[in-house]
Amino acid sequence: MFLAFAKQEFLSRNEAACRKIAAGDVDVALVFSASNQYYLTGYSAGSSYTPQVLIVPADGSQPTLITRTMDALTATLTAYLDDAHVVALPESFIGVSDKDGFDFICSHVSSMGYSSMRIGVELSTGYLGATTWEKMKRLLPNAKFSDITGVITQLRTVKSPAEMVYMRQAAAISDLAMAAAVDAVGPGVRECDAAAAIVAALARGTDEFGGSQVCNPAMPAGIRQKAPHLYWTDSPYKAGAGVNIELAGNRFKYVSPLSRTISVGEPSKALGNLHATVLEAMGCAVEQMKPGNLCATVSDAFQKVIVPRGYTKTSRIGYSIGIDWMEGTASLQKSDTTELVPNMTFHMICGMWEEKDVSCVLSESFLITEQGAESLSKMPRKMFVKN
Repeated sequence: MFLAFAKQEFLSRNEAACRKIAAGDVDVALVFSASNQYYLTGYSAGSSYTPQVLIVPADGSQPTLITRTMDALTATLTAYLDDAHVVALPESFIGVSDKDGFDFICSHVSSMGYSSMRIGVELSTGYLGATTWEKMKRLLPNAKFSDITGVITQLRTVKSPAEMVYMRQAAAISDLAMAAAVDAVGPGVRECDAAAAIVAALARGTDEFGGSQVCNPAMPAGIRQKAPHLYWTDSPYKAGAGVNIELAGNRFKYVSPLSRTISVGEPSKALGNLHATVLEAMGCAVEQMKPGNLCATVSDAFQKVIVPRGYTKTSRIGYSIGIDWMEGTASLQKSDTTELVPNMTFHMICGMWEEKDVSCVLSESFLITEQGAESLSKMPRKMFVKN
């Protein structure tokens, strides 16, 4: 067995989850989010394309994981659970038209004695469609269901020391991958060749630790630069093109994103002015990332710099991060009144895509400390020029 964390770490997480669940008048929780399953148990297989669930009793007893038969072995290798608490979903429920894994899941929930109890369900996780939800209510007609979406996810907002080890390692990998991007991009170089260098760096990591997974980098260039989430093509970079690189090192599913703009050839005056403004605005926003301030306060600090200079950014400037990139618990935007507390982690993404002719990105991952924000990146905070 290989555990990404000590068993006690998982036990503490489950104790906290059970307290939250019980406080919501729930007897048992059905956790469908793959990220939350990983957080609570360490189960890390990429198997969530088929039905799977973590059954978490509110009384504090050990959770039970139901996953596809071929992936059950992975659970015994990566999760802290006893073998008796890993249930194999039979292959007869996979890829057939008259039933699916949720038929088996409901049957097993009933066999565990929960069919007439108060069941909390993560309804808004993307893993549970409307048809499936109707099926669950039909197969468990005596259960009292409630939506617990976000209850467990919220626990992930504040990181433990063990989690921060992985996030710092992920940040070190991000720095190496961005350095590889700067080295690779240049006039006449194919975008796909630059992508290959980035992906190799994300996988290789450092001499001490490698990348655990590879998150495909967003790297739109030239006329595609203003589209923030495009990948690469096989076209060569042309002089005068800008390239927006957004990537993230991954260490045991924990990520630390990083973004920089590369100018192929000398940047235009418009791009230089935009990037200089964003750099100043980001610095002002970072100064507000300290305990007691609100997410909205950080966003306002950024806007106070760019708006008087005629620039527009309607998208948020960041969000909480951890397992599998975004957590969905806190957002650096005007409407979010979440209070910052120590050991929260954020990706501050100061991407500018709304200007007429230019676009740039500048982002880093930050840890909230008692003193303020600590950047996890050592990459120079600048625009890179490749001639």
